[in-house]
Amino acid sequence: MVTESAAKAEEKPAEAPKKPAAPAKPAAEDAEPDEPDVVPEPPPGFKEGKPKFQLPDKMKEQIELLGGQPVNLTIPIDGTFKPQITVMKDNKPVEMDDRVQFKTVGNLVKIKIKGAERLDQGKYKIDVKTPHGTDSTSFSVGVKDTPSQPKGPVIFKSVMSDSMEVSWQLPEDDGGAPIQGFELEVCESGKKDWKKVANIKDRKHKVTGLKPDTRYQYRVTAVNEHGKSAVLKSGKVMTKHPEAEAAWDVQLKKVKKDPPTPPQNVRVTKTAKKPITQAQIVWDKPASDHGSRIKGYVVERKKEGSPEWHRIAEVKDCKKEEFLATGFSEGFEYWIRIRAVNAGGESEPAPLADPEILKIGEKTPPPPPKPVMPPGPVQDLNAEAKGDGHVTIKWKPPKDRSNVTGYVIQKLGENDEDWVEIGHVGNEKELFNVHGLDSRQNYNFRVIAQSMAGAGEPAITETISLKQFLKPSASTDVSATVEETEKGHETNVRLNWTPPQDGSIITGFRIEKKPKRSTDWSEVTTVGPDECSYLVEDMTPDEEFDFRIIAESPAGDGKPGSTSVLMPPAKPPEVPPELGFSEEDIEKLKQDLPGPLRIVKGLVDLEVPIRTTALYYCVLSKINIMVRWMCGYTDILPGKKYQTKIVGRLHILWVSDCRYDDEGIYKVEIPTKESSTAKLKIMENWAKPGRRHNLKPFFETPLVNYWTDVDMVAQMTVKFGGYPTPKIRWNRGLEMIRPGPKYEFITNEDGEVQTLVIKDVKESDAGEYSVTITNEAGEKTCTGSLIVGGAGAPAGFENQFPLGRPIRTTFSRRELMDL
Repeated sequence: MVTESAAKAEEKPAEAPKKPAAPAKPAAEDAEPDEPDVVPEPPPGFKEGKPKFQLPDKMKEQIELLGGQPVNLTIPIDGTFKPQITVMKDNKPVEMDDRVQFKTVGNLVKIKIKGAERLDQGKYKIDVKTPHGTDSTSFSVGVKDTPSQPKGPVIFKSVMSDSMEVSWQLPEDDGGAPIQGFELEVCESGKKDWKKVANIKDRKHKVTGLKPDTRYQYRVTAVNEHGKSAVLKSGKVMTKHPEAEAAWDVQLKKVKKDPPTPPQNVRVTKTAKKPITQAQIVWDKPASDHGSRIKGYVVERKKEGSPEWHRIAEVKDCKKEEFLATGFSEGFEYWIRIRAVNAGGESEPAPLADPEILKIGEKTPPPPPKPVMPPGPVQDLNAEAKGDGHVTIKWKPPKDRSNVTGYVIQKLGENDEDWVEIGHVGNEKELFNVHGLDSRQNYNFRVIAQSMAGAGEPAITETISLKQFLKPSASTDVSATVEETEKGHETNVRLNWTPPQDGSIITGFRIEKKPKRSTDWSEVTTVGPDECSYLVEDMTPDEEFDFRIIAESPAGDGKPGSTSVLMPPAKPPEVPPELGFSEEDIEKLKQDLPGPLRIVKGLVDLEVPIRTTALYYCVLSKINIMVRWMCGYTDILPGKKYQTKIVGRLHILWVSDCRYDDEGIYKVEIPTKESSTAKLKIMENWAKPGRRHNLKPFFETPLVNYWTDVDMVAQMTVKFGGYPTPKIRWNRGLEMIRPGPKYEFITNEDGEVQTLVIKDVKESDAGEYSVTITNEAGEKTCTGSLIVGGAGAPAGFENQFPLGRPIRTTFSRRELMDL
C-alpha cells in the first residue's frame, strides 16, 4: 500500500513510453475544472468524529473515459479534516506520479489524472483511518483507447519470386473496442517510400506484384474505432530469384508422398442385441504407410441392392483401427470397406475379410402384394438451361409415391419428329442432367414416373432455349478494301463481312488489327450487332496488315474471321517536309526573282548516321534551271543511290543508304559556273549522345536459318541498331521467349548484338523464331527457322555461327562498310 505522504516522498518514476498521436478527445462529462488546490481551515467549532465517505452519484456507476482524456474528481469525507488515505486498484497499490494524483484537501479527496491511459482502468478502493474510526469507498473506471501494437514477429511463408504470405498476431490489448482490421504497408529495403498494400480483416495476407530477387520490409498497424495502434515493423525478407523458384518446385515434387497400402484383416467383432442397429468393426494397420504417418481412416458402407457407397466416418471421426458403425436396418445385408489416409491421400479400399457381406438379422417375409395402379404425373417439374448443350431437369414425386420404381426422361427438339428417350433414374433420384444438346434448337422435356403397374402420366416442361450459351461461329466473306481520304491519300480501309448464321445471340462485333509481321493484336473498335461494315482510318502506308472480326455474345467470343490488306506507299510530298518549307514558301519558289541567275541559298555540311539518307538542297534565283550535281570530281547520275528533283527554284539531292564510302565533298553547279559545296560525314555510332533526331530500328545482321542435332546447344544471333537504342523481343511462334533454365540471352557491352542460346535442344524446339526491335521511331522484325535432327543441315539452313565457335559480339569498321 502507498499513502499520500509516502507517495510524495518517492522519486519520480521513469517516463512511460510515448504513444502514437491520437485525435483530440473531449473531456468526460464528469470531469471538473483543474483548479489550484486551496487548503481550507476547519470551520469554527469543528470536532473530529468517525470518518464517512460521501461518494457522488455519478461515481456509483462505472466512469467511462477515452484515452488521453483528463480526469478531475472529488469525494467528500464527513467527520474528519485532512486525513491520511490509502488507494488501491485491483487489490494493488496505486503508483502516484505527476500524471496520477490522489490527495486530500481539507475534507475532500481530489483525484487528478493528466491524460487517461488503458492501464488506469480498473476498480479503485480508498481507505481512510483516523483515531475515531475507519471507512472505505470504491468506484470503477473504464478507459477506451487505440489498440496496442500487433504482436510480432511478422512471419513470412510461401516466399516466391513475385509474391509471399505475411502473417502476425493480434495485439495484446484491443483498446476496449473490437479490432476492425489491420493496415499493411511494404517498402523496398533501403528506400523510405512506404506503400499501402491493403486494409485486411484477417491476420495474414498474400502480397503479390513483387519484384524478383528484391529485399522488402513490412509494417503492420491495428485499427479499432478509436484509431490506429503503434506500428509493428518486420524484419527484411528477399523474394526468390526465378531460377531458385523453379528449383524449389522441383524439390517439392521430390517430397511428395504416396498414399498408404489398404488396411488389413477387416472384420466385425460384435453386434448389438436385437433389434440389430450397430456393429463394431476392427482392422489392422496397412502393411506400408510409404513414409508418411497414418492420419486416420475412412469407413464406407453400401446397402444391398444399391450401387452407391456412403461414407459413414471421416478421418476426423476415426483415428484408431476400430469403429462402431450405427444406423443399420434389420433384415438387410451390407457391404463394409475401410480406407487408410496419410499426407499422400487415401489408400485403395479394404473390404470385410470373411465374409464380405455383413448380414443384419433375418429378412421379414414381405406382406402379400397389394394391387397397384400406375403412378400419377410428377410434381413441380422444372427445366433450367445451365450452359452450352446442358440442361438440368428437377421434379418432385407424384402424390402417391409408394409404388414408384423410377423415372424416364424424354426430349423433343425442333428437329425431332417424336419424343426421344434420353435417360432413366431410380426412384431415389429427382434430378437429371442432359448434356450434348444442340444449342441452336429449342427443347421440351417430359418426365414419366414408372411402377410395376406401368408408366404414369407424363409431365411436360416449358420450352427451353440454349442460344444464350451458343458461341458464334466465324464471320464469313471478310474483305478489306483500301479507300482514299478526302485529301486523296490512300490510308483508309473499308472492312465488310457477313455475320454468323448459326442462330447465336450476337451483342456486337469486335474489330482487331496487327501488322503482318507482328504477333500482337490491338483492338480497333466494337460495332453493334446489326453492323457488317466499318471504315478504319489513318493506316500506315506501305505496310501489310491483318484484320479479324470477332462476334461477341453472352456465351463468349466467337471464332475470328480474318483478312489481310497491303497498304499502298504514301504519295510523296512535293517537297520533303524535313526541309521546313511551308506551302506559302513553295508557291514563292515557283516564281523567278529579279536579276541574273545566281545561287540564293547554297549547300550546307551534313553529318548523318550510317544506313540513313542525306538530303542536300539549294535555291536559285530562276525556276526550272538544269544544274550539275557532283561528288568529288564525279558527276552524280540519278538511280538507286541518288535521286534529284526540281521544284521551281528549289533543287534537291537524296543520297540513300549512306555508307562510309559515301563520305566526301558534294557540289552543285549552275550554267553560269557558279557552284556551292558541302561535306558529308557518316557517323559510325548511331546511338551517339546528343543526336538531334530519332533513327528507326534496323538489322545489320538479321536472323538466318539454323540447324542442330538433338541434345545439342543452338545459338541464334542478331546485330541491330537505331536511336534511341531499340528494345528487343524474341518469339517462338506466338509465344514470347523469356530467360530461364531453357533459354539464355547474351548481349554485348554496347547492347547492339544479342544471342539466344537454346540449351538441350529437342525436336519440339524446331520451328520459326522471330526477333522484333522497337523504339520511338518505329518497329522492325526478322525471322529465322531452327531445324533439329535429320541427316544434316538441309539446303538453305546455313548456320550463322558453326557449332563450337565462340559468339562474336564486335565488328570492325571495314566489316560495317562491307554491309
